[in-house]
Amino acid sequence: MANTVRVSNLSEMTTEDQVTALFGEVGQVKSVKMVTNDDGRSVGAAFVELCNQVEVDKAIHLLHGKQYDRQTIEVTPA
Repeated sequence: MANTVRVSNLSEMTTEDQVTALFGEVGQVKSVKMVTNDDGRSVGAAFVELCNQVEVDKAIHLLHGKQYDRQTIEVTPA
């Protein structure tokens, strides 16, 4: 997926809107897809599509290792 990052180690309670707001601080979010199990519950990961590679690089640089909702999140290229 072009211009997409994977964010992991999110709290299972983190919502799509919260992820959108977090990544909106570093760029324009085109879409967020939460990863869920068969029951529809979050597994603590999401894919975030940003507008361009510059925003992807910025998100990785600024958000990887950040404390969010009492978790240390990981942001990597998708």
